[in-house]
Amino acid sequence: MIEHPEVRPANGTEGDPSFLELLAMEQLFVRYTSDPDSWELIPPAAEYLLKKFPDAPHIVSDMRRTLDAIKEAQKEPVARQREKWAREAKGDLEKQAAPEVREVFKKAAELKKKLR
Repeated sequence: MIEHPEVRPANGTEGDPSFLELLAMEQLFVRYTSDPDSWELIPPAAEYLLKKFPDAPHIVSDMRRTLDAIKEAQKEPVARQREKWAREAKGDLEKQAAPEVREVFKKAAELKKKLR
């Protein structure tokens, strides 16, 4: 179990906890692996989660899947990916929030440095 005064399970059980921050970030990762401007930001944010929640069930495999998804997306030309992202963002409020989400990823990377 994670021993940190500011880290408490959002729900679940002691043996299978669920953490809101972890779940929210993982959902953002899934949505933003197709955003070329997030590709460099997600790995440090994932490292933050790995440091903060080292004992969370499935975190290593979830982060590995995220990084694999980025590698797969990077096989396509960046210009094509950016065009696709911009086209999809027109009707997608979550994608329109990309600048704010990228700031969240940057903040997580900064916070990583403060964790042991």
